[in-house]
Amino acid sequence: AMERDDYTVRRFRRGDQRAALRIWSAGLQQTVERSPCWCRPLVALLFYVMRYAVAVRPSGDMHDIAAAWCGGDERAAFVAVHAPSDEVVGFATVKVGATMGSDEPRDVASFYRVAVDERHRRRGVYTRLVDELVAWSALRGDVRTLQCHTGNQVAVVAGERYGFVV
Repeated sequence: AMERDDYTVRRFRRGDQRAALRIWSAGLQQTVERSPCWCRPLVALLFYVMRYAVAVRPSGDMHDIAAAWCGGDERAAFVAVHAPSDEVVGFATVKVGATMGSDEPRDVASFYRVAVDERHRRRGVYTRLVDELVAWSALRGDVRTLQCHTGNQVAVVAGERYGFVV
């Protein structure tokens, strides 16, 4: 049985690309599945566009995660790892600034792409990832507001518990 203590969080490495993309894509599917029936087709279309037209295209941030998220002090990517197997089971990114395309205002840190592998949910993995994002943000002395950019209602509820602007 997997225990809550079996998970660690570390910085993203280039070799984590495939696992991070798989986990994030599955998180988008969870959002679609948990949407109300009446709007599910629209949500499915929105997330299809987000995945293929925005994030994974050659200029998108998920096409080459290391290039998009791991350079400099203004942004970072993290993975949660199941320690006994060294399997990547969660992924999250954070940056200074209120939008994906800007590092302004400097007093805001924004979280993106937070997702946990379905087989490892409800074991504290999300909490460990977000704790790491919060710690990273705290090291940037100007940050006063934390934002979580997501359409995933599970993440929205969890983010609100942390006091995020969602």
